Amino acid sequence: AKYHGLGNDFVLIDCREAGEPAMSPEQATRMCDRNFGVGADGVIFAMRGTEPSSNYKMRIYNSDG
Repeated sequence: AKYHGLGNDFVLIDCREAGEPAMSPEQATRMCDRNFGVGADGVIFAMRGTEPSSNYKMRIYNSDG
């Protein structure tokens, strides 16, 4: 899904089952390209938490990798 707010837009990918980002930083950079990709400021990966007190964690790849 693609979300936006306060002048920024991000692609959010649910990786809770996989436990790791679904793509490399280079692939995320290509996806974020506004001319040849989806166009975004970055990609956010939602993953399951690793600490007992956390249900989720996230990793962000900015559009520049």
